[in-house]
Amino acid sequence: MLFHYLFGMDFVLYFYICIHLNVMNKKSILYAITFLLIVIAVSFFSCVKDIGPLPVPKSVTFCDSLNMKWSTDIQPIIQANCAISGCHSAGAYIGDFTAYAGVKAKADNGSLNNRVIIQKNMPPSGPLPDSLIQKIDCWIQKGAQNN
Repeated sequence: MLFHYLFGMDFVLYFYICIHLNVMNKKSILYAITFLLIVIAVSFFSCVKDIGPLPVPKSVTFCDSLNMKWSTDIQPIIQANCAISGCHSAGAYIGDFTAYAGVKAKADNGSLNNRVIIQKNMPPSGPLPDSLIQKIDCWIQKGAQNN
């Protein structure tokens, strides 16, 4: 059956007839069998079932499980750490974080993400705890909505 698969019916039939009619001498038969074994071995070891890399399932990220809201999650963080006297208070030239619009502007231009999440140099007193940074990051990733 393997010979039929590898070489087709013609070759197998010819080889079978030659052996049974004693047309081939023992040395020729030995060469033919050696050749067949080499072809089978090469064919067997050269077959590769390479179907490519396995698909990577979409992982659930931290932000997928959270629904950050401006009014209940982000605004209290901003008021306690940013919208304080001498920093981002009302009328501050570096950005007024006492209202949503000031924070949204910094979220949209990337400076909030850059300073709080990437560089972690805001607030000046030291970086926020990771849990608060993750909340702000998720809120920005989901569009920094006023909800």
